[in-house]
Amino acid sequence: MAACRENTIINTGVNPSADNINTFETGDTLTILTRTVFDDSTITSSSNTGYYIIHGLGHANDPFAGKTNAAIYFQVVPPATSFNLGEGGVIDSAVLVLPYAGTSWGDTTATAPAQSYRVYQIGETLSKDSIYYSSQQKAVDYGRFYGSKSVQVAALKDSVKVWDTMRTPHLRIPMNSAFVSDFQSALTADSTVAAFLSAFKGFYLSADSTTGGTTIPYYRIDGDAKLYNRASVVLYYHNNAGDSLTANFAFDASSAAHYNAIRRNYSGAPANALFSSTFSAQPLLMLQNSPGAVIEVKIPSLSNLPKDILVNKAALVITAIDTAQSNTFYGPNRIVPFAMDSTGSIFNVADRISLSGSDDGFNFIDGSRKQFTVAGMTVSRYVINIPAEVQKVISGARSEFYLRIKGTATLPAAYRLLAAGPGYGGAVRMQLQIVYSKQ
Repeated sequence: MAACRENTIINTGVNPSADNINTFETGDTLTILTRTVFDDSTITSSSNTGYYIIHGLGHANDPFAGKTNAAIYFQVVPPATSFNLGEGGVIDSAVLVLPYAGTSWGDTTATAPAQSYRVYQIGETLSKDSIYYSSQQKAVDYGRFYGSKSVQVAALKDSVKVWDTMRTPHLRIPMNSAFVSDFQSALTADSTVAAFLSAFKGFYLSADSTTGGTTIPYYRIDGDAKLYNRASVVLYYHNNAGDSLTANFAFDASSAAHYNAIRRNYSGAPANALFSSTFSAQPLLMLQNSPGAVIEVKIPSLSNLPKDILVNKAALVITAIDTAQSNTFYGPNRIVPFAMDSTGSIFNVADRISLSGSDDGFNFIDGSRKQFTVAGMTVSRYVINIPAEVQKVISGARSEFYLRIKGTATLPAAYRLLAAGPGYGGAVRMQLQIVYSKQ
């Protein structure tokens, strides 16, 4: 969605600063109240056309923000309708393939602890038409263990040689004899996709939380039809007509389900003390891509400003505070504001609303990370432009100024931003900068 076209809102790139003759600014007189809360309502089962399906798989222990564990549920389908292995067909071996999405969050150095993965069969039926949240833990049949693999995350970016041919970077997990037996039995069922998924419910991939992992790599579940370009299981088999045969059972968004299950554990971590049920002028705040910490902001006195002022510029400024681990467990490239009401309902801020249907509003709001010099220091800042939202609060169209600030929907479970709240003190504290004119 795009920016509101109200004629009271001037693009921040051309808007003059306050001159106290024609335009004015509020100064630092508005009381800002904040809190850090946990948000776990993230849908990770979406299969929207035009968007990649990327899921995290790994365990990361952040010394400040605690432990994060990401697991993947996904299904594969036969390569063709009525597929079978042929007369006398026998599976010789199989490999589970996950294409590397090219990004990881956390420690990606060669000395980082390896991630250890285990593969099981899902223990209940999933549906591609159902919505699954990151907080859900669907049943797993732990009696059907199919294989494991330890991998250095730094090595995932390298191409993989398969049968003397270099393939795009991907994770390969050899399947064991238990998988071969179960999969062969599933192929003797009715040849429809529904019957196959009833017989073989899909894969659950988990990361070992005991190995001290410090990274969550991301894998692409969908992709084109080329081998190794989407999540799949590759069968090597023979039948009466020949040997050295292969078949690719791949994820297909039109038939198969998927989602990313993510758990956070803040116990014993310094970040645990930041979560609060009440608003105050907190000195420190934290934000993570959902599920995780989000920042809520209230400015009660904003609605008390004169109703006849016209907001030319309004920017909420949030400054990152570095910790010893900030280079490894770094903050998001962009943060996103949402408006809230007293009932807890969440909706787009007014600056996202448009008649054009383009992305101008998202670009206008900005919220991207940039470098600024503040009091002689170079800091990372996020500037969120919300003049239309502020105007609505002042005019009475909104009952209060209440924002929830989150990470983007991409890369669930990634990123950690420690930010200066309104109580931090000094020039880096959270501020709402308003420039307005009088009617």
